[in-house]
Amino acid sequence: RNAMMGAMETGAVLYGPVKSAVDFETAMSGVAKQVDGARDDAGELTNVYYDMQEQVRETALDMGVMPSKMADTYAMTAKLGVQGSENIEKMSRAATMLGPAFEMDQTVVVEQLAQIGNGIGFSLKTEDGINNLLDLADTINYLDDQSVAKGQDIMDVMKRSSGMIREGSL
Repeated sequence: RNAMMGAMETGAVLYGPVKSAVDFETAMSGVAKQVDGARDDAGELTNVYYDMQEQVRETALDMGVMPSKMADTYAMTAKLGVQGSENIEKMSRAATMLGPAFEMDQTVVVEQLAQIGNGIGFSLKTEDGINNLLDLADTINYLDDQSVAKGQDIMDVMKRSSGMIREGSL
């Protein structure tokens, strides 16, 4: 009976860290799938993946979020066409900061910002395009803080009107 209780206590203590590790590896599989060069032609993980894995861990620690959540954000960012580890990190950091401000999940923030950026014509493949999009995100955050409109509402309007903004009709 004592041995069984000890085993249960040990299992309970190990469950949290093991679950976190499994969640992180699962989320990193999304990064491997979305980031260019993370897998070679044979499907093996490359240095690009391992460098990105370390970058995700460092960013998560720096931002105070779970590594698995940060890996999900990195994967979504790459899926939306953002290229280059520096740009992916920059967008992921911004989404992590804006998520609570907009009362939205950070992966949704990245997705909506990318839709707005694409609609306006910002290239998500270049540093200039990412910087322009992040400047716009700061403006949306400012409007969120200064008005009764929520960040989500402002982003919805931006998504609907981004084509007109691109054409200069608005």
